[in-house]
Formats: sequence, structure tokens, C-alpha cells
Amino acid sequence: MINNPYQTQAQSLKQKLQDVKSIALVVHPNPDPDIIGSMLALARALKQMGFSPECFLLDPFNLMGVFDTDIDIKVGPPPSSV
Repeated sequence: MINNPYQTQAQSLKQKLQDVKSIALVVHPNPDPDIIGSMLALARALKQMGFSPECFLLDPFNLMGVFDTDIDIKVGPPPSSV
């Protein structure tokens, strides 16, 4: 059997986050498409592990036609409860 390093890393991350109540993913101000794509990829991976991450943009960004995603992205800083 071939050992998949990505699966091993994902299992390690899931174990480290097992007691986490919420996860907020926030990108830097004036984001470019690369950072938004990275945030969405991480959010999707976390969802596949059973978490419910929340994604935040500090600045408005027109996502129309750039990203086709089912992940909700909020504009503004995350609430202090996240």
C-alpha cells in the first residue's frame, strides 16, 4: 500500500483541531485571486474533515465569474466569537 503524505497531514491536522469550536479563515486586505483561491481550498478541505469554517474578506472583492463555489464568504472582520 502506498502511503499518501497528504492524507497523513490531513489526519494530523484533524487531530490537532479536534477540540476547536470554530474556525475563521481571513485573508489580507486588498486580496488577489490567489489568496482567495487558497482560502477556499482550505475551507473545502476543512469541510471534508467535518469542520464548519467561516471565510472572511476584509475588503470587498467582486467574486462574480472568478470563483464558482458553494462556500459562503463574508465581507468584514470576523466576529469576536469566532
